[in-house]
Parts: sequence; structure tokens; C-alpha cells
Amino acid sequence: MADNRALACRGAARARSRTRSDAVRHNTTRYRLQATATMAAANNNKDDKTVLGKRRSAPASPEPKAGAKRAPDAPRKKAREGMSKGVYYIGDPCYLTSAEDDDSEKWYQGICDYTCDNKGYTKRRCGYVSPEVGPRLFVADTGGDGSFGEDKEFSVDSGMLSAVPLSDMPDTMRQAAWAAVKAGHAVIEPIDGDFTCMAAMQDCGVISWMRIGPCFYDLEEDEEEEDDEEEEEEGA
Repeated sequence: MADNRALACRGAARARSRTRSDAVRHNTTRYRLQATATMAAANNNKDDKTVLGKRRSAPASPEPKAGAKRAPDAPRKKAREGMSKGVYYIGDPCYLTSAEDDDSEKWYQGICDYTCDNKGYTKRRCGYVSPEVGPRLFVADTGGDGSFGEDKEFSVDSGMLSAVPLSDMPDTMRQAAWAAVKAGHAVIEPIDGDFTCMAAMQDCGVISWMRIGPCFYDLEEDEEEEDDEEEEEEGA
């Protein structure tokens, strides 16, 4: 009896095993059929962008016909940087303005709007400015007024230094530029070739140096002169 029960149990186990194997094979076949159907449906559906969890690449553009003209690409606008070759006024831009010339006042206001906010605080240390009227220029914040530079000294009354092409100035502004140079407040520099400008500030916010193309201007005050001035003040 025991042997018969053992045989019966083995037979039942084999039957259960065959049932599980058949179920697995059946389910595997069913899943494969479903996957095949899904792939076929996705491939037939042109609006569907996904095939079995993978992104389909966009359909390739049709090849142009032989002899067909290609449409021109849309022009890309790029912000202009740098300045063009020419003769430049290097100095405070306020010396180029005149109360009798409304355009020069608007030009100067455009520079102030670029460098300062509506409360008068500096928002840009330096950069290229294209006012609505008047010549395009490079401007740098000096961090204050006074005299700057050793070899070439600049007088500053607006807290700014600039590089402005004489060729773009109206007559009244050009006359003012030469008057500022004659008074020793600014300089005129001829520059060959297109160029870029830059300026650097000290930790205290006062300008350290300025480069206008090949022209370099050391604008820091000499430390020995500062010490002499302090001693004179203490001894006074």
C-alpha cells in the first residue's frame, strides 16, 4: 500500500509539473504574440513616437530632387562685440555733451541708462553701448571722479571713461572732443584694425586699468604718491 501511495504521489507531482510547464509555455507564447502585435501596431501608426518603450527618431526629410534649389537658412543675429578701426577719443564721455545740443544729451543719457539703474547705482562696470542717437562706444565705470593714470592722465567728472570713434561724431561733439584733449582731460588714439576693449577694477571698486585695443592705460594711483599725500595731510 505504501508503494502504491508513493507511486500515486509521484504521478501527481509529474502531472502538476507538466501542468506548470504547459502554463509557462502558454503564457510565454501569449506574451510573445502580444509583443509582436504591439510592435506591428506601433510601426503602422505614424503618429506614435514610441515603440516598445524606445523613442523613435523623427522621420528623415525627403531628399531634394536633382537640380532643386535649397531654401536659404534664416539669418542669425549676433550681438556685436568690439570696435572698428579708426581714430578714437579716450576720455570722459560727459566732456562731449553740450546743453545746446539735444542729441548729445540723449546720447549721454543712453550711456547712463546702460551703466546705472534708476536709483543711480552701478549695474554694469563696462561694456559696449549703442545709444538711440549718437556714436557707438565702449564705456567703463571708474568708481569715482578725479584724475586717473600716470603716463596719460585722464580727468573724470562723470565716473566714467570711454572710447568713442571721431568719425561717428557730429561736428559739435568732435569739436568738444578736441577741446577736451587740448585741455589735458583726454587723449586721441589712432587704432588700426578691429579691436576689443576691457577694464579691471580694484577690490574697492575703483578702476585699475583699461585696454582699448593695443592701447593700455594703467589707471591706479602710485602708492608712493598716496603715502606722500597722507603724510602731508598728517603734518598739516
